[in-house]
Amino acid sequence: MEALLRDCDRMVKRQRTFVQQTSQHIDALIALLAETREQIAQGGVSPDDALEAVRHRLRGGNHAEIVLGSQGELRQVFSRLGRALDKTFSADVQKASRGVVFDPTLLREVVRHHLFREGLLELGELFVKESGSMLVEERFFDMYTIARHLRLKDVQPAITWAATHRAHLEAIGSPLEFLLHRLEFVSRLESGNLRGALDYARQNFHIFVERHAHEVQQLMGCFCFAKRLKQSPYADLFDTHHWTDVLHMFSRD
Repeated sequence: MEALLRDCDRMVKRQRTFVQQTSQHIDALIALLAETREQIAQGGVSPDDALEAVRHRLRGGNHAEIVLGSQGELRQVFSRLGRALDKTFSADVQKASRGVVFDPTLLREVVRHHLFREGLLELGELFVKESGSMLVEERFFDMYTIARHLRLKDVQPAITWAATHRAHLEAIGSPLEFLLHRLEFVSRLESGNLRGALDYARQNFHIFVERHAHEVQQLMGCFCFAKRLKQSPYADLFDTHHWTDVLHMFSRD
């Protein structure tokens, strides 16, 4: 391992040297071109003579040969490091694992729980059917039902669930319950039901003022732009991605 580290240090130093040398040659070429352009602009030399002088100095400077030579040296260092890596570490993945025999039933249950906990409800249900796993727990059925309603833009089942689990959501700092109520409020505004939106805000937002005062103020500001919500400063509140975000948050929390 120490030999490998020395090769790494050697490669880093060689790379820094290459970059420094290459930059110097490029700067020299830029300076040459700038000088030649200035001479032509002042009329001290014709363009053809200036071009010939540039070619002569380029041939004498051997810039390209020097850069290519340094690049070849750097490539050799990289190749040496690659060989050192091959000698130090085995490319056979099987040698890095133990011969553990998994219990197929236990493995299926782990996958099942993972899919449902990640909110991949439809995929989880399909996995249960295809793998012959145990029946899905009742709480996962509830999640699936609520998620289906959310996809149909019906937040009431989710709001009921969030109110029942309010203590848990507050303990983990989740704004899910407020976001669900916000979706319902925004839906009423978007449909033109201003009176319904106002009544809904009065009935539900008072419990969120302490934690979401700024967001509630934004929602109230939407009434000032009721006839042009999509062109208002609060247009983002009406973007459909909020439904997707809330669905993911519900599945996670």
